[in-house]
Amino acid sequence: MRVKSWILGLALVCALPFHTPTLAQNGPSDAAAAKAPAAKPSKGGWLHIRTNTQLPKQLGQLKPDGGRSYADFGSDWSVQYSTPDQDEVISVYFTLAGAGDASLWFHMANSAIALRPQLFANLRPAVGPEPFAAPGQTVPASMRVVYDTDGSFKSTALVVIPYGNHFVKVRYSNANDTGPVAAAKLDGYLEDLGLLNSGDLHQPAYRIEKCSDAIVFDEGAKEFPDRNVIMGSTSLLLMDDMMKSLPFTPNPAFELAAPQSGQYCQDPAVGEIYRWNGSKESYIFPYSDAFRSVFVRKSPAKNNGEPSYFLIQDWDIPFTKQLAPQTGLPSLQRATSLLEAEPFMAATNRTQPNNLIISNAALGKKE
Repeated sequence: MRVKSWILGLALVCALPFHTPTLAQNGPSDAAAAKAPAAKPSKGGWLHIRTNTQLPKQLGQLKPDGGRSYADFGSDWSVQYSTPDQDEVISVYFTLAGAGDASLWFHMANSAIALRPQLFANLRPAVGPEPFAAPGQTVPASMRVVYDTDGSFKSTALVVIPYGNHFVKVRYSNANDTGPVAAAKLDGYLEDLGLLNSGDLHQPAYRIEKCSDAIVFDEGAKEFPDRNVIMGSTSLLLMDDMMKSLPFTPNPAFELAAPQSGQYCQDPAVGEIYRWNGSKESYIFPYSDAFRSVFVRKSPAKNNGEPSYFLIQDWDIPFTKQLAPQTGLPSLQRATSLLEAEPFMAATNRTQPNNLIISNAALGKKE
């Protein structure tokens, strides 16, 4: 069930994905695909099916558990390696990519660590936060940090790696070793994970900074009245879906072109949102540190006189759901309120390219 109230600042307090109602499938084969396992036992470890990544049967003295799935279609899955006494624990998450890049999601997940003081008190950076080249990368496209801590563990670490059309997030905690020793162990574990070579196909990572100025919302924004525009906006959703389905070509700007150079910044007034290259016509609100977000953006320019409009999209996993287009840039409060109250106009399943679901609401019919 979808959470019933959106809280500004929700991005900093959610450590697990929200589980929303599964969209209806077209038939038995789709239902079977939805429940298909994300990974299977292989060579004493696990084979992550969507990325074809063979995970080892153990990392040093750490052995894996049975894995855990967080979404249908094998789109969000993790495995935890640990010692028998739980003095060393490393969790590895494979999640289908959506809106945002590795730097944004690292910033989000890093903020969440401090919200668990019983485990990680008095965090002191020992390594990073910093970009680095993860195993299989030739550019520093990933982000990492290692902390010393006075909680239940002596050190804890976070790594976010762009991995084709997935993200890999790694959380590591050590009850015996402080930062430098723990960092060296983590480097070895990352080497042993068996991640595939993604070369230089990702943009270099960066540290998130504040935007130079604040975003300005259109407080008079309302639903666009033209039904043709509503239907036309669904084609943009499908094109987004096609771009994100291509392997090793994530494009944070969602343009139908090669990935652009740029960075996200954090809005100085509404700290829960991030803006690509400081744009005042789009923003992302991560409502979980598990790669789920609300994405609001302006439609591309048209040559046929069609008016511009703004899209509200829920980038859940694996579905992207789109609401009715808006006449102006909606505030975060309006966008999240509409996601709670309004039926979606269209949706795509990002594990099934070219799959577009048009709702009765978009067709002007009663649900």
